[in-house]
Amino acid sequence: AEHQKLFNQPFRWLIWGTSNDSIFDDYYFGVDSRVFIAEKSCLGYDIKSLYKHGENSSNFQENHISTWKNQKGFFKVKEFSVAKNRTDLMGITIPISFVITNSDTHNHLWDYRDTHIDAISKLNWILIYHLLSFVNGTSVNIFRNTWGYKNTTTYLYSGLIGDLQVGHAELGDLIQHKPPSVMVAGTPSFFTMDRIDIVDYIAATTPTFMKFIFRAPPLSYVANVFTLPFDTYVWYSSIVLAGAILLVLYIINICEWKNPHFRKNWMVLVRYNPTCLTYCCLKLEQSPNKDMMQNSKSNSGRIATIFIFIALMFLYTSYSANIVALLQSTTESIRTLEDLLYSRISLGVEDIVYAHYYFENAEEPIRKKIYEQKIAPKGQKSGFMTVQEGIRK
Repeated sequence: AEHQKLFNQPFRWLIWGTSNDSIFDDYYFGVDSRVFIAEKSCLGYDIKSLYKHGENSSNFQENHISTWKNQKGFFKVKEFSVAKNRTDLMGITIPISFVITNSDTHNHLWDYRDTHIDAISKLNWILIYHLLSFVNGTSVNIFRNTWGYKNTTTYLYSGLIGDLQVGHAELGDLIQHKPPSVMVAGTPSFFTMDRIDIVDYIAATTPTFMKFIFRAPPLSYVANVFTLPFDTYVWYSSIVLAGAILLVLYIINICEWKNPHFRKNWMVLVRYNPTCLTYCCLKLEQSPNKDMMQNSKSNSGRIATIFIFIALMFLYTSYSANIVALLQSTTESIRTLEDLLYSRISLGVEDIVYAHYYFENAEEPIRKKIYEQKIAPKGQKSGFMTVQEGIRK
């Protein structure tokens, strides 16, 4: 049972006997164990729970759970909880593995400087210090430069995960000796499927994630700004307005063409005999010019001209103002990884061990395309870089 670690969680044991029996001396019931001894006493039976602080401990510690009597049954029942009843570890030594990617971090574990470098390791260094103070434990710190990944030949992990897997033991010793009962990770680790059989994940001490950060590109980088000043319905209305203007001008010009006085003036102006259609085109061509009012002799033509100028002035002013604003604005259209993949933005990734692992082993189609097309294209320099270089770019 001990060889198969059946004395650990989640198994429960009820043993009939006595806690003083020497048969237990060679066995290890850890702090997380649930081994209960039903020991006969003069009044009935005492229920105790035995455990050791460490594998090399010689004496068992006891938690008295309850007493049972023939006449009264259970009484003096005490609430039992490992977190409450076994908090004093008597100074036991606990190996704790931390991941440090920057050598200067060793000098700033307590002074709150450069908190953006090895941030989660620095945070957990302080949390574990308080935890050890609470449980009266002593740490043996192990520093690694990687979280650890599986070796496909030996099936052993490197780095922090490897420390948890073998208990910081050599491969030769692993066959003969089991790992220490307690091995703690001082730095949070990402969850991967192949680690499930090796370590137990509990709660994260801080939110941890990977994200792309980028300066929002200009709006003109992703869209045609010349179509954006007006809403679609405003464009439709403008087209209808232009059609109405042409229709009104055409009707007015026909009426002026039929008037002998106006017709005579136009024939002198163009020095030949124009058609009515040519007459309309000339009127439209001269509409932006300052001489338009002089060429329109009828009151109806002048009224139409005023309204045309007012309408075009408002459209031109609104369009120009919106164009200026849009040319100075940025886009918020990039919201997903797919948007980032199909944008013209080049990508870079912080040169850190887990970033290499996650991108190189990505199976999800979008993430895989991002790695193959934008981060490490074949025949080109990969996009892994330092944070300083990435921010500069």
